[in-house]
Amino acid sequence: FFPLAHLEKRFVGEDTPILEVPFRECLQVLKAYNDDLMTVFKPSAITEMDKVYKILEEIGYKNYIVSYAHPHQICKNARFTIASSSTTVLLDVYILGCLTIEYVCYDSRVHNALGGKSFYDDFVDYAIDRDQVALKTVLDKIIYSDVQVHRNDDKIKKHFPVLSTDKIKKLFEVITR
Repeated sequence: FFPLAHLEKRFVGEDTPILEVPFRECLQVLKAYNDDLMTVFKPSAITEMDKVYKILEEIGYKNYIVSYAHPHQICKNARFTIASSSTTVLLDVYILGCLTIEYVCYDSRVHNALGGKSFYDDFVDYAIDRDQVALKTVLDKIIYSDVQVHRNDDKIKKHFPVLSTDKIKKLFEVITR
């Protein structure tokens, strides 16, 4: 499962490439697995799909579909979710038990501030900062091995609690007065 972003945008900072660059790099690596897995691309409302199709054709990427289904529906049968931009979709699929890969290029200041980790560090299984060799190593492991998904239920409950109706009402009573 591959959620898509706006390809002309920069993540954060001056020394990051437009998001098209890490997207292309992901596809160049993923292309080697076209015979072994199908990629499901999920555009966002701001994804330039004409550009996506052009890039897919230029790279010679095969065995994919584009789906506008909800990410929860798509990730149910996904072996993993890969994103070439930092996206909250990774949080959702992580909680649902799908392996997550974030392949991004943070601005050097952001990269240093995060200690080389993902912006969503606690909810990304594999954070890769523009390293195609590392991406291939991770994909080989996930695709050709039986990688078990482990989630810490206490951590998920802490960061994403399920609130009762009464708790929700109490949280919002300030704006309903």
